[in-house]
Amino acid sequence: MKVLMATAIFGISCGIYGCSNEAKVAGLPMPAAEGSAESPVASPGAEVQTTADASVANEMPSDDDLKPGEPLASVSLTASAGPGGSVSLPSDRYEIGKTTSLTANSNSGYAFVKWSGDCAGQGSTCSLTMNANKVVTAFFSCAGGYYAVGETCRPVVKGWVDTTTAGSTNSTMSRVSPINKTLKWSNRRPDAKKQEDAKNHCSTLTYNGFSGWRLPTKGELDSASSYEIYATAKDGWITASDMNGLFWSSSLLDNNPFYAFLVNLARNDIVYRYRYEYGNDAYRVVCVHECNPGYSLFNGICQLGSTWVDVSIPGSTTLTMKDMRTNLKWSGRQPRATWQGAIEQCLRLNYNGVTGWRLPTKGELQAAYENGISGAAKAGWITEGDFIFWSADPHGIQRGHLITYENAWVVNSELGNTVWDSKYSSSAVVCVQ
Repeated sequence: MKVLMATAIFGISCGIYGCSNEAKVAGLPMPAAEGSAESPVASPGAEVQTTADASVANEMPSDDDLKPGEPLASVSLTASAGPGGSVSLPSDRYEIGKTTSLTANSNSGYAFVKWSGDCAGQGSTCSLTMNANKVVTAFFSCAGGYYAVGETCRPVVKGWVDTTTAGSTNSTMSRVSPINKTLKWSNRRPDAKKQEDAKNHCSTLTYNGFSGWRLPTKGELDSASSYEIYATAKDGWITASDMNGLFWSSSLLDNNPFYAFLVNLARNDIVYRYRYEYGNDAYRVVCVHECNPGYSLFNGICQLGSTWVDVSIPGSTTLTMKDMRTNLKWSGRQPRATWQGAIEQCLRLNYNGVTGWRLPTKGELQAAYENGISGAAKAGWITEGDFIFWSADPHGIQRGHLITYENAWVVNSELGNTVWDSKYSSSAVVCVQ
């Protein structure tokens, strides 16, 4: 059996990454890649192709001379990689009919996603039998702990990522995971004596080239505080001393619209104040930015459509809905229970054949309200009026030097209200995954 020498044909494919001229070397052994004794590497957008050596062309018939069913006289392997990685070919020598393998290599901050072409369905190392011409492409996305910002993957620290536009002097930070919308947060804006003035600061703001800012809701400020916005404090954005103060929210007190909620981002205190000018009291302002009305954030891109998507298993009699902003799946309403009973109920739940459920946190229920869970209500899932649910968060009360946790937070996901109730009370239950 003859071993065929391989010819290297390196070229840049025409496509979304542009084009360049191909350089072809015929009848010569393939040169080793830079930095490697053996393996050529396909960089993003580049192709590496191997064909049979011309030096043995006279020893085998050409493909045109073959009869049906006879093996090919030569085969080729074309490999390309999307942004975030490369493809390593194992050698410059192939024997027709034998098995070879190639590897998808991820750059820092990226992870291998999938192959297309002849390696489809295989892992990062692909095994091929070289009995025909082969074409493969490797795809990559941001790895765990990283988030896509434009064409780059940036590290996520405690759920926050720097989404500042290149060249900007002021920083923009975004909350990306695991709850809350992927909101951009401005730096601290001028203090305001009235809530209306705070709203105007945001609605007229152009920050790092973006307009369309608004005042955050009480739930958004509370969620940001709960998920350690304080740990991301820095100059050029919101400093640690800035966060230790009360920030205006857009949310009003339910039973008295003359008062608005304010949140201390450092201490997670929630209070309410007269929302009109009162003496010399002025409170802090930060603005948030998201998609325009009618659009929802899907994988970092503002797209037209609902945040809530039906992901029920076909044939199910009850529905499972997914919040595309938080990636949480929500069961239908479960039987009322005490707080401990609700926790156990979700842990034991087998819902349409799916297990692994849990009780949502207070912040997750608030985010569901902010993402329009009440507008997604439907028969077979959660219907209108079913929105007062237990959260997984206990509520502590200080008695002298001790803090007791006899109560837990309950959230009205229709109005966004959070109150605490005795753990022994009975409230509605919904589970998430």
